[in-house]
Amino acid sequence: MATAYFFNDHIPVDYMQKTVIGSWPIFYADHGRDAIRMSVEDQAGAGADLVSDGQTRNYMVEYFSNLIQGYNCFECPIDFCNKDCGTGPVIIDRIDPDVVDDETVIEDLAYAVEISPRPVKGIITGPTTLVNCSRLDTDAYSSLYDEDLFTDLSDALVRIAKDMLDVGAHSIQIDEPFLSVGSPSHLAKYSIEYLCKRIPSDISLHVCGDVYKEIMDTITDEDRRVFDIVMGFRGVDSVSFSFAGYPQNKMVLGQYINGRPPKKIVVGCVRTDSERVETVNEVYNLLRYASWCAGEDNVIAAPDCGMKILSRDIAYRKLQVMCEAADKVASDLDHESSLVR
Repeated sequence: MATAYFFNDHIPVDYMQKTVIGSWPIFYADHGRDAIRMSVEDQAGAGADLVSDGQTRNYMVEYFSNLIQGYNCFECPIDFCNKDCGTGPVIIDRIDPDVVDDETVIEDLAYAVEISPRPVKGIITGPTTLVNCSRLDTDAYSSLYDEDLFTDLSDALVRIAKDMLDVGAHSIQIDEPFLSVGSPSHLAKYSIEYLCKRIPSDISLHVCGDVYKEIMDTITDEDRRVFDIVMGFRGVDSVSFSFAGYPQNKMVLGQYINGRPPKKIVVGCVRTDSERVETVNEVYNLLRYASWCAGEDNVIAAPDCGMKILSRDIAYRKLQVMCEAADKVASDLDHESSLVR
């Protein structure tokens, strides 16, 4: 099989790409700027082809609500917050998409791009998740499900994503874990497609949790699987799901045995909620099954979610196992295809 080039022309990777979802268990408050360097070195050293800056300063919601005019995070200091304060951000005024205070986040990403031997993705927390983690304390919007709120948040996130691309981010990942808990799907679809139209980059969407279950789809007013709803969002190039921690999700892949998925599927193949390190064989079997269903060129290997809650050593070992298993799948499939040529 010919070598494919996915990220940069000078970095050849096999067709089974290997990436991370985002956070890494090293904190800026403990190590300063070295936390970013250590996160990048860990991810690349374990074998990932596309890495993140580790999101070392804060949790995913506070990371971005801190940057957006109209939010109040109770003076949560982005430089030092290492845990969820339990209060959550509050929308206290109309979101001003023209005012984003993202200098710190962009400087972190620029540093990661500068030092990384691998391409670095930019990561933003999506509008649906931001809204579902917020309280509304203003008359500027009729409710948390006001379409104007989703539009204003999306415009602010577009500005941040473009700033990320300006400093060298390879692509943009949108984190939307709340898509799996039954948030109004018409607003999720609207905001994701809105972002995709305006961000000049490949877009990956991350949705963790149970996506095999059915929810009321407010697009069609019918019960549909979360997976099928999300795979219908236009403009998204790849979608990541948790398969290791939610084995029932594997059942959605069978529908592609005689066809091709409309997007690449990022297969979460190591758990991020358990300190137990998977065996190479366990991860291999999951990736092999996904490749059989969706086609090997449509599968990307990744952890189930961000790895912030794990110990650093365990996160590294899990990522190493994942990368070894992905390489073995690619090698075996290449060998088997050569036998029938």
